[in-house]
Amino acid sequence: MSFFSKKQKQDLVPPHEETSRVVKSLYPLQSHKSISLGGVVIGLEAFSGDAFLFDPWEFYRSGIITSPAIFIAGQVGRGKSAFVKSFLYRQIGVFARQGFFLDPKGEYSALAKSLDIPVVKLEPGGSARLNPLDPAPGDLDLPERIAQRRSTLLAALAASGVGRELNPSERAGIDVVVENLPHDAVLGDVVDLLLRPTVAMAESLSIDLPALKRECQDIALALRRLIKGDLAGMLDGKTTIEIDWSGPGLVIDLSALYRIPAALAPTMICATSWISSAIATVGLGKFLVIDEAWAVLKDETVSWLQSTVKLSRSLGVSVVMVVHRISDLRAAGDDDSAVAKRAAGLLSDTEVRILFGQSAQEIPLAQAALGLSSRECQLLGELPRGRCLWQIGQKRALVDVLLTDQEKKLTDTDSAMRG
Repeated sequence: MSFFSKKQKQDLVPPHEETSRVVKSLYPLQSHKSISLGGVVIGLEAFSGDAFLFDPWEFYRSGIITSPAIFIAGQVGRGKSAFVKSFLYRQIGVFARQGFFLDPKGEYSALAKSLDIPVVKLEPGGSARLNPLDPAPGDLDLPERIAQRRSTLLAALAASGVGRELNPSERAGIDVVVENLPHDAVLGDVVDLLLRPTVAMAESLSIDLPALKRECQDIALALRRLIKGDLAGMLDGKTTIEIDWSGPGLVIDLSALYRIPAALAPTMICATSWISSAIATVGLGKFLVIDEAWAVLKDETVSWLQSTVKLSRSLGVSVVMVVHRISDLRAAGDDDSAVAKRAAGLLSDTEVRILFGQSAQEIPLAQAALGLSSRECQLLGELPRGRCLWQIGQKRALVDVLLTDQEKKLTDTDSAMRG
């Protein structure tokens, strides 16, 4: 007995096999169009199996994003560090980009060696010194721009040192000090002027000299710690580092300070500012990697980092900020504070977000901060090692990162645990 009429039998489509390329056209609603525009190969798109390529400047030129800055987050053990290193290894080694790294844990030495990138270790009492007040090469004849950079840097350093936002009097004190600095100033000159301001400085602010000294005392002592005591020998004089800025890049190793948060944050600020000034020439192809970026996501340092990202965009620099958790952004301050809002603004300015697996507690924060859909939230909590969710402007991709055998050796951070 047949359940189908003769006409129905004629309408039945016989079983058919075909390749996935043709199946995409047969089932267009289930097909996935790659968002790759070119660049280095990252891996495979999880849904389509297509190769996924990325280059921030390709997407910038296409108008999909308005800034080449990149934000990367992922729990320990999810493949975040391996991705960062393999991505930069390909960009520098294959595309001849430049890479400048803030390395708080000393994990980039193998990558640097493979690419002939010099490594400078900053440590108290060490031989390497850098002067964060060095003018940018392109600003030597632009005193106003030098003053602006110095004022922004010193405000961030002072805020980090006192653990709060600066009040208007303290900001004014920094501005008037900057106006009186010599061209080749070092941090010691700043501390001297803050501790012993002149009558002319006080008069320029319409304040009496004793009052100016009182207002500047806290920030003067905070900055003094950077050049005295347990931090001496890193930032307390003229730069002793000689670098070929046309070469493949630079790694600044800050591992000696990693377990001293009060020292790590201001040193990262100084090193980042110094690098930013040194590479401040227009031209695409430079990466500035700030690993463990949680250290500078607090107080007024958020404003400094946001200004660094915006300035770098105009100079063809892709700032790469790497954190473990989305909640690291909460370190900036209370939810309703001005600093927290600036932290959210920093994330909004960063249109390329690469997210590795997060814990269940982080998912609501990620959804609020990144505008994730319910499906993306589910994926973020289930991502296995090496799989990541990409947000590039309004576009999305789920990508499995692929590493070569050579890259696995360069990116292995677990060897010490295995013995």
